[in-house]
Amino acid sequence: MRMSSEGYNNTDYGHPLVSVVITTYNHAAFLPDAIGSVLGQTYKNIELIVIDDGSTDNTKGLMCLYPQVKYHFQENRGLPAARNTGAILSSGVYIVFLDADDMFYPDAIAVNVKYFSEHPEYGFISGGHDLMTEDKQIMDFPEWQQFPSKDHYLSLLRNDYISMHAAVMYRKEVFTDHHYDETLISCEDYDFYLQIAKNYPVLSHNIKLAAYRKHANSMSMNMLQMYHSAIKVIHKHYHTNAGDDVVNSCKKGIRDVRLHYAELLFGSMITGNIYKEVDFREIISVISLLSRGYFFLLIRYYLEKILRWISRKSFSFARRIARIISGGSEYIVPRVGKVWIQDLNRSTPFNISSGIDQSGHIDNYYIEQFLRDNACYVKGNVLVMGNGDDTLTYGGEGVIKYDLLHIYALHSQSPVPDKFHYIPADFYDCIIIRQSLHLVYDFNSIIRNCFRSLKKEGVLLLTVPGITPVDPDEDQYHWYWSFTGNAIDKLLMQYFDPVNIQVHTFGNVLVAASFLYGIEVSKLNKIELEQHDPAYQVVIAAKAVKS
Repeated sequence: MRMSSEGYNNTDYGHPLVSVVITTYNHAAFLPDAIGSVLGQTYKNIELIVIDDGSTDNTKGLMCLYPQVKYHFQENRGLPAARNTGAILSSGVYIVFLDADDMFYPDAIAVNVKYFSEHPEYGFISGGHDLMTEDKQIMDFPEWQQFPSKDHYLSLLRNDYISMHAAVMYRKEVFTDHHYDETLISCEDYDFYLQIAKNYPVLSHNIKLAAYRKHANSMSMNMLQMYHSAIKVIHKHYHTNAGDDVVNSCKKGIRDVRLHYAELLFGSMITGNIYKEVDFREIISVISLLSRGYFFLLIRYYLEKILRWISRKSFSFARRIARIISGGSEYIVPRVGKVWIQDLNRSTPFNISSGIDQSGHIDNYYIEQFLRDNACYVKGNVLVMGNGDDTLTYGGEGVIKYDLLHIYALHSQSPVPDKFHYIPADFYDCIIIRQSLHLVYDFNSIIRNCFRSLKKEGVLLLTVPGITPVDPDEDQYHWYWSFTGNAIDKLLMQYFDPVNIQVHTFGNVLVAASFLYGIEVSKLNKIELEQHDPAYQVVIAAKAVKS
C-alpha cells in the first residue's frame, strides 16, 4: 500500500489514488484503530494523511510508530479547518475523511471507487454505516435512511440522510471551489454535502462502509450544539432569492431538526445524560416543540424519581403515596419500550413462566440454534432425554427410530439411571439431552450410560443450564445443578476422547439479566443475543463423538 504522495503518479495501473485524511484531536487512544482500518483496506493505492489539530496527548509520539503515514500538526483551529488542511495536502483523485475515533470496513474504499468508475462526473458518493460502542461492539439502531430518487440537494435540505462522513468519498476537484465552513462548530459536514449536492450530481447507496464510535467525548453527544449548528446550516440556504422548492424544503428541514433534537434531548433528560454545564432553560425551550404528552411524561418521571428517593430514605408516608400513584401495586410491569433503569429496582421478575411452552424463553433461543447447527447428526436411531418431543424435527427423514425418555416417569420418583439398564449398548446413532441433566443428582451415570449406548461414531448433543431461574413448577423439587463450560468439558472427558468434544457457552450480562427478570427473547435483538461473554454463561452446549 502506498502511504506517501512523493515520487509517483495519482493513478496506479488503472487504480486511482485515494487520499484518506484522518483528523484527530486528543484521540490517541482510538487513533491506532482508525489507522489500522485504513491499512487493512482491500484497495491498495491509498495515501494516508493524519491531521493533528493541536492535540495535547501522546498523538505525536504515537505517530512515530507509523513512518509510512504523512503526519501534519497544526495549532487547534477546529475540525472544519483540519479537514480543509487535509484537502490541501492531499494528492489523490478522490478524498475520504475519517475521524480518529471511527473505523472503516475492509472494502470501504474499494466500494466507492467502483461507483466512481461508473459515474466519474459525480461530486461525492455516500454509503451506509454502523454504530459501535467504545469497545467496538456493533450496536443496533433503526434503518431510517431514505435515499432520494432525483434531487439530492432538496432531499438533504429536508433531511441529512448521510449521517456519517467516513462513508462519503469526494472527487478532489470539488475542493477547487468549495471548502468546509470554519465558522461552524459542528455540522460542517452537513453544510459541505449541501454545497456539493447543489452544484454537482451525487449518489447514495446503502452498503455499510464504516462504523461510528459512540463514546462520552463524541461530538454528537453535545446535542444542543448540534441542534443550533444544523439550524444555522439550513438557514444559509433559506434566503429571499431561493425558489419555492428550496424554501419549502428548508422549512421542512428546520421542523424535522427541531423535532429530532427535541426528542433526543427529552430522552437524555429521562436517562440523566445531560451535561451539567448546558443551560437547562435552553433545553426546555427546545423540548417545548414536542407535544404536551411529553411534558406529562417528564413531570411523572421526576415525581416518581423524587418519591423513590424519599422511599429509600424509609419515609413510610411517602411509600404509601408512591403506591397510590402507581395504582396500589408495589411492582409495576412497564410497557415494552418504556423500561427505565429504575424499573429494575425490584425483587420479583417481570414475568414468571414455566411448563412445556418455552418458545419465548431466552435459553430456548440458544438451544434451538445449537440443535439446528447440528441437525446433520440427528439421524438413524435417536434417543431424546427431556421434554423434547419437537426435537425430532431437526433430524427430519434421516431419523429411523426415535425414543423419548423423560427424566422422571409420570407420578414417579424413580431416577433415570435405572432405566438405562434396559437400553442395549452400541444402539443409538444420536442421543440428545436437552436441559435435563441438572435434574439428576447422579448426572455422571447419565453420561456414562450415554457413552455405552452410543454406536461407534455416534454423537451426544447436550445442553445444560448455567445462569438461570429455577422452574417454579415441577423442577424446583428436583433441580440439583447448574453448570459451566469447564465442568461439562471435564465431565465428558471422562468417557469421550478430548479431540471429539466441542463445548460452547452462550450469553452475556444483558442476556443473563433479561433471562432472570423473565424478559422474553423477542425483546432482545440479534446483536444483543449473539455477543457471548464466558463470564455470563446462560446456556452450555456440547457435542461429543464416540470413537
